Amino acid sequence: MQLAVNIVVLAAIYALIACGYVLIYRVSRVLNLAHGELMMLGAYLLLATASQFAGHWLTAIGAAVGLSLLVGVLVYLFLMRKMAGEMVLAAVLTTVALGIFLRGLIVLVWSAQQQYPAHRLGIANFAIALPGGARISFFAALLVMVTAAIYAGILLFLRFGRWGVRMRAAGQNPLLAAQRGVDLHAVYALAWGLSTLTGSLAGMLIALDSGLDQTMAIV
Repeated sequence: MQLAVNIVVLAAIYALIACGYVLIYRVSRVLNLAHGELMMLGAYLLLATASQFAGHWLTAIGAAVGLSLLVGVLVYLFLMRKMAGEMVLAAVLTTVALGIFLRGLIVLVWSAQQQYPAHRLGIANFAIALPGGARISFFAALLVMVTAAIYAGILLFLRFGRWGVRMRAAGQNPLLAAQRGVDLHAVYALAWGLSTLTGSLAGMLIALDSGLDQTMAIV
């Protein structure tokens, strides 16, 4: 039973990470090889907001989530937008360079030692007993629930949301979508923002559950 619980948690981690990859690829046909570094940056942003809003965990998490969304949008506006019209390979290599830059930035700004955002937030990561003698930590259970909620939300957004429909149209036929009045740059910026947000949520929950260091990007 414990093995099954561990498998579910691991599957939820990779599903949440993969969500960001798929969002960008489906919309812009670009494989974001800096996704791991953006995920790690989101976790370190939580560490920063946890220090800034110590004891106010809801404010700290909300600020980190908002900053992660903003980072994704800014990455597109100031970097990936310049790749419009270029070969896909050029855009992919740009994400590689972005990943290298983010790794260096994180090394410069934060300590290489293991960090524990949950301690700074004042949240205890207690174990939950399950049937069959299995146990799951609070943050691992939260990660599974957040993953399910994110997937349900994105499916509903893409199916029924105005911007979700625009994202689908841009992914299927960007030229026709542009001719019908869809602002492709706004759609791509939103896709990058949501992708970074989902990856950052995975990084934040992993950091809350088991700590944070600069090897997180290789997950």
